[in-house]
Amino acid sequence: RLQELIDLLRRAEIEAKFLSRKSKSGSTGYYKGQYDILKGEGLEPDYRKLALEVVTGIATDKAMSTPGLYKHGIYRFLRPHFVDEWEFQSMALNAVAELCTPEDQLIIERLERRRIELLIKREKLKTIFLEKSFQDYNSKEYQDAWFDWDDSLGEYLDQVACLYLILPDRYHGHVVEFIDELGSRRPRPVRPYSYIAGLQIRCGWYRDAIQSYEQAMRYGSKAYGYYNQACAFASWSLKPGLSSREQRRHLNSAMSRLRLSVEYGWSDIDWMNEDRDLDPLRKHRRSEYDALVQLIKDKYGLEDE
Repeated sequence: RLQELIDLLRRAEIEAKFLSRKSKSGSTGYYKGQYDILKGEGLEPDYRKLALEVVTGIATDKAMSTPGLYKHGIYRFLRPHFVDEWEFQSMALNAVAELCTPEDQLIIERLERRRIELLIKREKLKTIFLEKSFQDYNSKEYQDAWFDWDDSLGEYLDQVACLYLILPDRYHGHVVEFIDELGSRRPRPVRPYSYIAGLQIRCGWYRDAIQSYEQAMRYGSKAYGYYNQACAFASWSLKPGLSSREQRRHLNSAMSRLRLSVEYGWSDIDWMNEDRDLDPLRKHRRSEYDALVQLIKDKYGLEDE
């Protein structure tokens, strides 16, 4: 019983660390290394495995629970009220992708079963949506069916991206197939290019992601689009095999896109300062980066903490 209590406390600590990766601004995007805090470097050897078990339970909607109290995990009271269930699972999948290795076969099997469940779910919702398409496009039934199906695409995207990061060769075809589906006009997702770009940048396909964000900005936020292009260019500058000239060109493009994002309203300094995708800019373009941060503070009346 004492060991069970110790395990519960360790799980609580892991979930609290996991939740701390939500930015102070409320952002829950993703950058490589975001969940290093869960790897337990310098701690007991099995810490990573326990952390992986905890976040996999959340990601697959099979978190250890206390009957009658907390369906989605024992320590739900630790979670900020502004984190919804899908957002929570998306964060967990990003954490799993960082912690899991190809040797963690049981975890990968659980993730694959969940991928198949989500595939079946979105196909069912797609059928319902297509049936509703014969109704008035402005009807509540049609709109509800459309958004339910669209949400299921986002769920599947997070799942297949996680698996690709663990086993890229095995899941490359699944990613390509899904991108083709998102780009299809029949039926058309609500934010096709944003979905495509988000999947491509997570997979490290930076050239494709930059082009997709360009398409996404025709219909959505330019501040968000340019910011993510900046992240893509900065990350691309670290790709092995690039010449120093290519690296400089990518860094210059990253900085110019970051400036554009600020011009179009980007103001999330908390997320920007912790986003490791922008590390190359902080290292090689520090003065320009700091000037942008100060510009945001002056523009929005933000004060230093």
